[in-house]
Amino acid sequence: MLSPHFLVRRFGCPLALLLSAAWLWAGDIDFTVSSPLLAQPEAQRTQSIQARLAATPLAWPGGRLTAAEAIALLAASGNPTILVDPADAMRSAELPALAGDYWQGVVAVCAAFDLTLEPGEGLDQAEDSGRYGNRDNSGTALVATGGPLLLRGRDATAARPLYVPCGAVLAEILAFDLHQRQGAIASRTADVRLALRLEPRVQPLQIGTTLVNWTTVEDPLGRKLNSSEAVGGRRADVSAVHLSDVQESFTGCTLTGELLVQTLEPVTLGATIRPGEKARADLLGQEVSMQFIGEGETTANGQRGPGFSLSVPTAVLGTRPKLTVTLGGQPLKFNNQGSHWSGGRIELFYRGPKLLDGAYGVTLTGQAALQQVRMPLRVPIAVARLPADERPLTSGLDLQVPSQLRWDAGECDVAEAVRRLGGANQVLLELGADERRRAMLPVFDGSFWEGVLVVCRAFDLTILPPSQAVQGLNQEGESTPTCITGGPLCLGPRNGDRPGVGNFQASGILLMVMDALTVVTNQGLDGVTRQAEVSYRLRLEPRLDASLIGSATVSWTSLAGVGDGRPLVVEESSIETTEEDDAQVQMRVMRVGRRLVRVASNEAPAGATATGRVVVSGLPSGQVPLTLSGQVALHLRRPVRAELSLAPGGRSIARLGDRAAMVKMFSAAGEEDGNTERSGVSVEMAGDQIDALAVEVRDAAGKSVRSNGSGNSGSNGRSRLLWYFAAFDQGPYTVVLTARERLGVLRLPFNLSAVTP
Repeated sequence: MLSPHFLVRRFGCPLALLLSAAWLWAGDIDFTVSSPLLAQPEAQRTQSIQARLAATPLAWPGGRLTAAEAIALLAASGNPTILVDPADAMRSAELPALAGDYWQGVVAVCAAFDLTLEPGEGLDQAEDSGRYGNRDNSGTALVATGGPLLLRGRDATAARPLYVPCGAVLAEILAFDLHQRQGAIASRTADVRLALRLEPRVQPLQIGTTLVNWTTVEDPLGRKLNSSEAVGGRRADVSAVHLSDVQESFTGCTLTGELLVQTLEPVTLGATIRPGEKARADLLGQEVSMQFIGEGETTANGQRGPGFSLSVPTAVLGTRPKLTVTLGGQPLKFNNQGSHWSGGRIELFYRGPKLLDGAYGVTLTGQAALQQVRMPLRVPIAVARLPADERPLTSGLDLQVPSQLRWDAGECDVAEAVRRLGGANQVLLELGADERRRAMLPVFDGSFWEGVLVVCRAFDLTILPPSQAVQGLNQEGESTPTCITGGPLCLGPRNGDRPGVGNFQASGILLMVMDALTVVTNQGLDGVTRQAEVSYRLRLEPRLDASLIGSATVSWTSLAGVGDGRPLVVEESSIETTEEDDAQVQMRVMRVGRRLVRVASNEAPAGATATGRVVVSGLPSGQVPLTLSGQVALHLRRPVRAELSLAPGGRSIARLGDRAAMVKMFSAAGEEDGNTERSGVSVEMAGDQIDALAVEVRDAAGKSVRSNGSGNSGSNGRSRLLWYFAAFDQGPYTVVLTARERLGVLRLPFNLSAVTP
């Protein structure tokens, strides 16, 4: 072969440089491709992909079986199917004969044994899974779920789910609501919310983005109904459809459409190259190439070596394949230093240590985009399958209904009166109070706080300061005391400076405690103004645990009545933090004879309490009656906890209150250069009803494993939180999840009536 120097002397620079480049790359190295599927001819590859997403046939003769035996029949199809609660395994039922597919078998088993499906996991886990351009305006973008199927016994208080098999896809009807409006504006509409799930045997890394496209909605007679994507139809892994102009004789409908699935194939490209060589591979008709950039050399995009320049077709291999480089079996660290998109390709540059004259082992890992598969959907829904019973109240709303008490008139002692106040609310008597003192109680039928005030008047008792303070959030999101309190109610004799019954007013489940009422007169150049300052606290019924309240706010109406024909204006309200010893009473347990009683402690409490302050301006001279009203907003949160045992590579469903989370323990490449392995725990869930999620990992000895970082990702309303740890051993670990579940918001009205001095 002629040398480049001879070519320069013989033909001149331009042709010599061109031929010189060809001479330099004449020895290109071919990447080895790990995936046999990518090496298949297109027609054969298409058949393999169609088989991957085809329904799994399933048949059995039926008969009386246990739940464990029925689950074993489902798992024998090659789809991982697990019964979560071992207590359900020995339940028996008649299982009808089946000649169909896997999802039809699942629906039959659920109906026979009254089981429900735990939520699946998101399959669209590719880092740049939205790159294939299949999110358009022709349907609802969502993440179809999958993963191992976990079944558990249905909660008797929960709604019975509706499952509709559609080949390899299961449609779960999350909601089917018929709305009828009568009166000035009459209408009949319906809303449908569905979740779609692929068979468990479908691997997560083989599925990219998905799209559901509903083409028609018809009634049972085949007549088309007016339908559209409902508001919120692109949230989480849910498809929402709105039906307008529903006829009065409406008995159901059938949704027809297709699920478009972008199929992926995990692929690894490997080569052994030396400086000056170039590696390439043909993937689905497009080239992936990589070359060394030596020290002092520069890429076309201005990146200086030493390093590797990688050219990738984004439509085939995505934008961020992982690069691993070794020399002599030892890993080398090459970091991504830049990228450039052009003509459907991305040029990546990885900078690293000085290149030596040796054989470098290079590995690229990524996911190749194969083709988009169209899976037909046909989902019939019958109104007759909907329950006709009244829907129960939303969880937590019953807390805002005050407890009711009732008793007949008659004489009793203090101990008996306190017992009448008990029940759901814990009521205590101060240590040393005379339990045997007797008085006449009038007949009573009313709320708890009204009954407390009746007892206090009859026996000349008072309400001692509370034992729990409700925390709120300031503008920075930090916890701060509020003027709302709770805890057990403690009654004691009214003596000394203790307030009388006139300082308390009952308002539903709230007790208004007026600490002080002051009138301030200001005289200046512009005349005289008067304002009233009211210091107050609001107290909850003892049955409402203050720890359930994540945050609380108090708001007042803008008027407080009328004085001399002028409105009395509520100018401001604020919270004052105090450190008074008697502002908050700590409770302790003492033995009295054979009884253990909780009493107020004489020790000063730890931490501060808060008093609310509201100002009313525009007061005339003399005594003025004030009538204020307001509202307390309680954001309910309850602590939830889940504990499970996992080994590296394992996964399980954790129940956090009413929510389900997919928990995985993994060891995966966590850096873009792919040279470092990071172990960790991921928690995936849909919705935003869980706050302050924390994960603790303990080894077999019970010792907590220290976390060295965290991260998060999410799309379409599904979040994925990660906690990173040092490399895990093979043994099982205990994973503890703690969080606060949002229960709702209670909005409680209250009133304050007073007369100024």
